[in-house]
Amino acid sequence: FSLTEKGIRTYDPSAVIKLSNHSEMMQPITPTSIVPIKMFYEPGVRDTMRQLHDIVQRDQFGNIRDSLRQKGMKGGISVLMYGHPGTGKTESVLQLAKSSGRHVLSVDASKVRSKWVGESAKNIKSLFNEYREMLQQYEDAPILLFNEADSVLGKRHENRDRGDQEMNTVQNILLEEMEHFEGIFIATTNQEKNLDKAFDRRFLYKIRFDKPGREALLQIWKAKFPKVRRNVLEKLCQQVTLSGGQIENVRKKVVIDTILHPKRKVNEHYLLQLALQERQLETNATHRPPLGFLKSA
Repeated sequence: FSLTEKGIRTYDPSAVIKLSNHSEMMQPITPTSIVPIKMFYEPGVRDTMRQLHDIVQRDQFGNIRDSLRQKGMKGGISVLMYGHPGTGKTESVLQLAKSSGRHVLSVDASKVRSKWVGESAKNIKSLFNEYREMLQQYEDAPILLFNEADSVLGKRHENRDRGDQEMNTVQNILLEEMEHFEGIFIATTNQEKNLDKAFDRRFLYKIRFDKPGREALLQIWKAKFPKVRRNVLEKLCQQVTLSGGQIENVRKKVVIDTILHPKRKVNEHYLLQLALQERQLETNATHRPPLGFLKSA
């Protein structure tokens, strides 16, 4: 016999629970291991994220799920977060889990796809079967997270070869699973244009994450560098537009630099140089010469 998490908590609320073994495709993330971070969103995204925050709270989610079932609907919630890289999609999922005390079951999409015929379809079916088992074991429904979801939610092909047939089968299974899903499913992608249109209806909430605007950008800089004067951060926002992930990279470099060089001064010029480094790849791509032969004058 084995007790579920809820059963163990009933006997000993302070018990340290060892997670069940998960397949290689699914990495469990406990809410206690997630570092709380204040997130900054543009107004439209902020309103939807607040609603999602309310939905996944323990008491609310149970009420919502029961009410949906009573009305003949499935009790699951499916969310697509898409848009520019480094804008906080994955971190937003983690913070939702942290605030609601839920585990995250993070799926490695690259391990779902197999080079062997028929294995990818088995993998996706096995993954959702495993999630259903987790629903019974955890006191609160865990969040099933598909990062880089376009690798399995991509546009279906015309069955040109066995690889196309395999991926079409995977997507058909995934569409069916999402149709009958009970729990919390969140997918993230930077390549929303590659998604198959058949998945649109399966996602109840679709949230676009763009690069932050000037005010949100300033708030992120202030949160990362609270000791730097506001006027310095305002100049940085005017000179360089970064994503939240890029600003975090700047912060990490500053921490490393100050360890290696304790006398390093974190001033406007220094932060600007680090910020420009984050844009270097984009700048190089913009000025990259075209491939092939150039016509002579």
